[in-house]
Amino acid sequence: MTFFKIFIYNIFFFIIKKRTITQNKLHKYYFNNIKYLKKNENISFKNYNRYKILGGTKSLFLKYYKDYKFKYPYYIIFDKSIVVGKVNRPPIYLTNRYQPILETTNNSFYCLKNSGAIIEIFKSLFSKKKRLSNIISITGTMTGNTYHWYTEYLPRLQIIYRKLQNENYSLLLDTNLTSFQSDSLKLLGIPSNKIKNWSGKPSIIKNCIIPSLRHEILKANKFDIHSRDSYSWIRSIILKSAEIQNKKHFNIIISRNDANSRRLINEVKLKEKLIDFNFKIINLSNLEQKEIISFFKYAKIIIGVHGAAFTYSIFSSNAKIVEIFPYNYKEKGNKISTHNCLNSFFQISAFLNNYHYVYMTEAISDDSFDIKLNIQNFLNFFYKNLI
Repeated sequence: MTFFKIFIYNIFFFIIKKRTITQNKLHKYYFNNIKYLKKNENISFKNYNRYKILGGTKSLFLKYYKDYKFKYPYYIIFDKSIVVGKVNRPPIYLTNRYQPILETTNNSFYCLKNSGAIIEIFKSLFSKKKRLSNIISITGTMTGNTYHWYTEYLPRLQIIYRKLQNENYSLLLDTNLTSFQSDSLKLLGIPSNKIKNWSGKPSIIKNCIIPSLRHEILKANKFDIHSRDSYSWIRSIILKSAEIQNKKHFNIIISRNDANSRRLINEVKLKEKLIDFNFKIINLSNLEQKEIISFFKYAKIIIGVHGAAFTYSIFSSNAKIVEIFPYNYKEKGNKISTHNCLNSFFQISAFLNNYHYVYMTEAISDDSFDIKLNIQNFLNFFYKNLI
């Protein structure tokens, strides 16, 4: 965008931000629309001592995860709402007064600003709208990422699962679902006739339900903390649904050789050095969800470079996780490396009480963050900690 376009966009966003319905406003002004589930959940990290970062870290996230009490989950019913956005981007939901509902953008102004829907909100004031009815929204702005899909969006289904299955409601989801999205929904027992795809055209929805997010924000540092109850719900249903795909059980090395960053350059050599330990290199993009879940369910050692693939460790049991992490890695949009993204898979391992080792090493470049392991150093770590 040119400077002028950025300036105009920021003005539009400022106007929208002022009108946005945050969680606080939702509970204050739409109290009668909210149905609370009196489900108590208290979690603690104090007794989890199987997580170790080898090589130091720039993040202090561990000190913030102690005891936590979740608020009651809930869902909101709107007699009339408006949905807007661009085609091939997850839509966002508005009140009948064209106020964005932040719960549909991960409760984040950053996600709202980058949703691609700011200008679409203004356009929708003057455009003809489709008519929809009996819609449930579980989406947000990052549905195309495996981690966010399994840990932030699917967990919302737990709140309205019976209503979706037993009543005349449908999910409004992305324009084109990825295979991991559609397969995971099948494993959760949601038939295709309960799914509608976003057309990209502004629509008025009669009778819209928005379940609450199942993660909350730690006030001290803005890190997410996720509901273990929702993790357990997803894990239980999907493990029951997924048929066993592999008659042989392997330890696994997760390959990212088809990605454009954080590739393990010498993964084949590593496998050769670990030949006595029944390792298999797997590339998740070549596998169906059932196959992936089966690999993770039975693997006792899981090795890979930091990435969304570790989300599937939620289906593991008594596993030892090795998350290879480039020390100089910068997340998208960050000018410096913070390592704050480590908290994501830490929470899954804490939930399952898995051993989890973050193996810090320097990437060989500051753009792709690919890694070439010092094999001997890694083997020393492997035999000391994993065998």
